Amino acid sequence: RSLADSVIAEVTRHSVAEELFVYPVYEREVPDGGDEVEHDKEEHQEIVLAMKQMEDAEASDPRFMEGVARLRELLIEHAGSEEGEQ
Repeated sequence: RSLADSVIAEVTRHSVAEELFVYPVYEREVPDGGDEVEHDKEEHQEIVLAMKQMEDAEASDPRFMEGVARLRELLIEHAGSEEGEQ
């Protein structure tokens, strides 16, 4: 539970930093950057929903591990597109 709470806090900080500092520059400087930023923001929303599922469940609740698996999947996808494409 403690590790999951730490991951949630760090992912939240990361997302806020991207949206405040990276995305405005990306939209302004990269051709079609606005479309990519919009896609990334949609991914952030999916990540938030997965984290909320985890926050609302006890670690022993099957929903918790479903949330962990979903969050892992979303983070791998999000990081892959950012690192590989952007």
